[in-house]
Amino acid sequence: MPKNDKWKEKYKEPFSIDPSELEIADGWVLASWDQISNWVTYGFTRPMPHVEEGIPIITGKNVINSEISLKNTHKTPREDYESLSEKDRPKAGDLLITKDGTIGRAAVVPDDLEFCINQSVAVIWLRLCPINRKYLLALIESDLIQKPIMAKARGVAIQHLSITDFAKLPVPIPSLEEQEEIIVELNEKLEGIARLEISIDQQLIKAERNKQSILASAFSGKLQ
Repeated sequence: MPKNDKWKEKYKEPFSIDPSELEIADGWVLASWDQISNWVTYGFTRPMPHVEEGIPIITGKNVINSEISLKNTHKTPREDYESLSEKDRPKAGDLLITKDGTIGRAAVVPDDLEFCINQSVAVIWLRLCPINRKYLLALIESDLIQKPIMAKARGVAIQHLSITDFAKLPVPIPSLEEQEEIIVELNEKLEGIARLEISIDQQLIKAERNKQSILASAFSGKLQ
C-alpha cells in the first residue's frame, strides 16, 4: 500500500468535459469525440513490405497543412494492404490526426484516395456522423483542442498523443447551417490573413533591399 499520494504524480489525469468551463451559444450541443464517432483508433504496428508501385503508407509526416500528402510515401503491395484491418484503411470523410512526433496535425480523408496508415496516425471514424467535416477539422486545429493535446503530450524526445485522452475532448456542435456559416466566415478571414502575410513579406523584402542599398552607398562613400 502506498504511504502517501506521491505515486499519483506519475500519472496524468485524463481529459474530461466540464460544460461550465466552455462557453457555447444557445442551441449548441456539447459532445465528445468518442460520442460523435464510430471509433477513435490508430494504424498498424507490424512491419509492412515495400514495393515501387503499390498502395501508399501514410505516416505522421504525410499529414501536413490540413491535407494528406503522398509525397515521399512508401508503398505496400495490394494483397498486403487488403490483409490489413479496417482500422488501418481510412475511408472518405474520416479524420486523421498525428499522434506520434509532431502531434495534433489533422486532415479529412478525401474521396477516391486509397491508402493505409501506420501507428503514428490516429483515425476518427465518422461513418454515421452528419457533422460538417471542415468544421471538425477547424475545431481540431483550434486552441480548444490543440492546447489540451499539447498539455497532455507524453514522451520527452518524441511526443505521443493518447487517443483515449483525445476521445474525451469536447466537440461543441451548432446546427448544420451554422457549421456552414462558420466555415465560410473562417475561410474569408484566413484568406485575409494570407493576403496580409504576403503584403508584409513583400514589404520586408523591399525594406531589406533598401537597407542593402544604403549599406552599399555607405561603404562606397556615396551616402547622401
